Amino acid sequence: TGAQGTGKTSLAQQIAAKRNALFGLINFGATQEAREIIGADQYSPDRGTWFRSGLFPRYTGIANSVVCCDEFNRVENSKVHGALFDWLQRGSFTTDGGETYRIAPGVILVMTINEGYEFAGADELDIALRDRFFQITLGMPSTEMAAKVVSKKEGMPEEEVVQLCRLLGANGTLPDWMNMRSLLK
Repeated sequence: TGAQGTGKTSLAQQIAAKRNALFGLINFGATQEAREIIGADQYSPDRGTWFRSGLFPRYTGIANSVVCCDEFNRVENSKVHGALFDWLQRGSFTTDGGETYRIAPGVILVMTINEGYEFAGADELDIALRDRFFQITLGMPSTEMAAKVVSKKEGMPEEEVVQLCRLLGANGTLPDWMNMRSLLK
């Protein structure tokens, strides 16, 4: 959790990079139905009825992958979250056709959320769902750490970034409106 632009999604990417693992990103903010995430039965005359897997079973089926469910609390329909309870409780999901999909060993799930009335469309997360995750709240790093990040990402000398941050803020700290995304811009 944390304010926008504090690096929640980037943290998930860094975990994947550190593990040399697949990084799978699923944008829950653009999701309206559970089948978009989980999948759904399909029919074709040559194949009959079959389950077409969504991104969640595809990514979580790969051992040691890091799957980031971005904007997790911005779904249009609470049934999207409901469809994940089996996955999160048992580590598997069985389709109507009897096919079972399992979360592979070593998979790390990261759900990112922005909380608060100031975030349009960001609903409070169901307590039963929230209880299934360890929560880390990210804030804006120190001026020095922000300078290191910008320096590495943009190739700008650290001292120049520190000077810029000090010009923007008061008492050598970054202003309240500043986040990593806006600093990188």
